[in-house]
This record gives sequence, structure tokens and C-alpha cells, in this order.
Amino acid sequence: EVESTKEFRIGEATGHMKQQGPGAQLMCAVRPSAIVLPKDPQNPVLMAGMGTGLAPWRAVTQERVMQKRQGKDVGPCVLFFGARFAKYEYLYREEFES
Repeated sequence: EVESTKEFRIGEATGHMKQQGPGAQLMCAVRPSAIVLPKDPQNPVLMAGMGTGLAPWRAVTQERVMQKRQGKDVGPCVLFFGARFAKYEYLYREEFES
């Protein structure tokens, strides 16, 4: 359930896995990240979600929030992304705007 809209959503992969029976085999791959963050957390991070979706940038933002809560000095994070229909597509609005 999406907190901001109270909608129940199933993603593409989740929907596919839900249809599989016990013991089904799924093909998957884990690839190294193409995102390179500064070693010094005080350096700013400029993020642009151009077709990648928000998931990788959400993780970066969550990492910075955790570092800040641990008392570390962290630089600003700025995220640019677009949504044609913010009402339906901006699933993490409350998280990013808090």
C-alpha cells in the first residue's frame, strides 16, 4: 500500500513472481552500480532520474539521512526527476518532502 495515496500497487516483477508456483526458477542478475558517490560525505550530490527511476536515488538519499542521524556532517543532495502525472507517479512524495 502506498502511504500517500492508500493505493495497493504491485510492480512488474512482483506481479510476475506472484503468479509463479513454489519451486519456480527465476532468471536474475546482480550488476555493479554505475553510481559513484564522493568519498567525503560532506561533498554535495547532484542526482538526475532520467529514465532510471527513483530507486537508486532514494537509496542514496536514505544513506545520507542515516549518516546525518548518526551525527555526521553531510553535504546537500539535490534530485531532479520528472513525472507526467505526479498524483499517480510520485509514490515517495512524503518521504522526499519530509
